[in-house]
Formats: sequence, structure tokens, C-alpha cells
Amino acid sequence: MNAPQSANSNASASVPAQPPAGNPKRKKALTALASVVVVAGLGWAAYEVLVASHYESTDNAYVQGNVI
Repeated sequence: MNAPQSANSNASASVPAQPPAGNPKRKKALTALASVVVVAGLGWAAYEVLVASHYESTDNAYVQGNVI
């Protein structure tokens, strides 16, 4: 009836079940979103280096000097 139980038999019974795996649709959607952000960033950086770096722009350019 009340037979002694070893510590191993109690430990194996109390092992928690593995948590369920993540949602594969969510993982795929977040991977796609991250890929779009990375590609957009690379495109913007390429534009800045290849095109926009050849143009100078300023908001308040003026030459301060004496007018004759």
C-alpha cells in the first residue's frame, strides 16, 4: 500500500510539459517584415551614397560681407 518511492520516480512525474512552439504564421510574417525593412534601408543607403551625395543643399546659405 504505502510502499516507499524513490526520489527518481517522483522527479519524473513532476517534469513540466514542453511549452507549445511559436506560431509559424507570425514568425513568417515578422521575418518578411524585417526583410522589407532591411531592403528598404539598403536601398535608401545606396541612393544616398550613389546619387544624393553629389548634391549640396542648405536651408540658410548666405554670404555675410560688406556691400559696396
